[in-house]
Amino acid sequence: MSDTGKRIVVIGGVACGPKAAARARRCDPTAQITMIEQGEYVSFAGCGMPYYIAGAVPEKEGLMTTTTGYVRDPEYFQTMKDIKVLTGTRADSIDRDNKLVHATNLKTGDTIEIPYDKLVIATGAKPIVPPLDGITLKGIYTLRSLEEAIEIRKTIEENAELENAVIVGGGRISLEVTDAFANQAVDATIVELLDSILATMLDPELALYLENTLKKHGMNILTQEKVLRFEGDENGKVSKVITDKREIETQMVVVAVGVRPNVDLAKAAGLEIGVTGAVKVNQHMQTSDPDIYAGGDCVETDNLVTGKKCFMPLGSVANRQGRVIGDNITGYSDDTFPGVVGTSMLKALDLNVGKVGLTYAEATKMGFDAETFIAPSADKSHFFPGGKTMIVKLVAEKETQRVLGVQVIGPGDMPRVVDTVAAALTTGMTLQQLANMDVGYAPPYASAISGLAHCANALRNKINGLAKSLTLTEFKSKVDSDQDFILLDVRKENEVKNMKLDDKRFQTIAMHELPNRIDELDKNKEIVSICQVGGRSYETVLMLQGKGFNNVSYVEGGMSAWSKTFGEGGDEESH
Repeated sequence: MSDTGKRIVVIGGVACGPKAAARARRCDPTAQITMIEQGEYVSFAGCGMPYYIAGAVPEKEGLMTTTTGYVRDPEYFQTMKDIKVLTGTRADSIDRDNKLVHATNLKTGDTIEIPYDKLVIATGAKPIVPPLDGITLKGIYTLRSLEEAIEIRKTIEENAELENAVIVGGGRISLEVTDAFANQAVDATIVELLDSILATMLDPELALYLENTLKKHGMNILTQEKVLRFEGDENGKVSKVITDKREIETQMVVVAVGVRPNVDLAKAAGLEIGVTGAVKVNQHMQTSDPDIYAGGDCVETDNLVTGKKCFMPLGSVANRQGRVIGDNITGYSDDTFPGVVGTSMLKALDLNVGKVGLTYAEATKMGFDAETFIAPSADKSHFFPGGKTMIVKLVAEKETQRVLGVQVIGPGDMPRVVDTVAAALTTGMTLQQLANMDVGYAPPYASAISGLAHCANALRNKINGLAKSLTLTEFKSKVDSDQDFILLDVRKENEVKNMKLDDKRFQTIAMHELPNRIDELDKNKEIVSICQVGGRSYETVLMLQGKGFNNVSYVEGGMSAWSKTFGEGGDEESH
């Protein structure tokens, strides 16, 4: 390490910090770079911890290796990067006047002073720990460190008496750890205070699809339920979770109700905190002190969809911000981080779940006059074998038809859809532009008109008033009511026999028979048309309108989407 180069100190060694340090070394070979990390491990994939617990990542080193197989430990950083790494070391305070970081070696208790010319704060986020009685009992985890992930996996694998586990909170971490319990035949219960699980990623009807799937795999899902306290046994180990509705026996609890930015160090140093409660930075990732930069889960950023500040604690965001910081602290370039569109995805058992931008609930809460459409689709052409299905829900602003977000769930190729919409949101595309984006096509990979383009076109039709449609939630309300209407199923006989709605208003006329049997329908009654995925029922509405029927609509997503959300499941059809 050079004794004369710029002194760069990085506080935090998980995602943003190591990325900033490594990029700084590439940009400035003479810099003196020191990274401080309170834990034992550095530069590990925190987002991969649930998959390590589940055994999908066999060894913990898999979370710390480079693509070429090197383990990113302190020796690696020293040998390969000429970066000094101090693990087991806590940064206690920042002396901005004298440009010093005061730190403590947690093993020896020794205190040290580390001078800097440029400082990077990458202290991440810390779990929200509810102040409940019994929260400190043994066997209760929050999963915010690799050390804790190692302990959880060891407990699952070695404890033959582990039969029941409780996950408090129904967010992304909760869903990702379900695999761990399922793989080890542990009965798991998710307790969620809100009306549905994964509420920040999915609107309620798609959350129901996820919930139904989890239940089929043996999970117990309890929504609209509040945890009151924990009780332990004579050894001080958790044994019960007490909610406002029941008692749940358990041998392990994972508390995952969210995280908040870890800003204690920055706040104590007098740095400006933003409206979200995270450190305020500009697009260069500079704090209110021009010689101090910050990134990752401790900072706020710009939401490119809403134009407002947001807190987005994701490893992907942290790594991108780390590169920007590395460029700027060395003076290599005047790089900027423009913001985020809120892209997130996860795997829950056999379902792929993704979201980018705003859900309909978020859009309406933020004041957008939004409209949505739901469309099932396959990730291959319908005639090509092996296609897997997804449900796509697109959200757009009515007046401008600007795309606001998408949600995708199913075993199909979710990332392609989500990443395409991420590009559309970044550039401010409309539905028309999204539908006509020149994406790739070949039967093994997609349809000639992709499922996403189909959904965008259907939403355009809906906003423009070409045909009235009912969302799954609206259809559920209508089915549950005593309204007098005709529920017209236009599928073929074998499809209806396989899966149908048990409703006295149900009437079936296959679409190919409808032109010759249209007189069987009462023009004075409301008609709601349904098919397998929505295409034929949409065509039916247009046909009936052309024959003088004025009160007709169709069900978005058809029986395919209905069966996964409010129904009991069934076969698929793809267009």
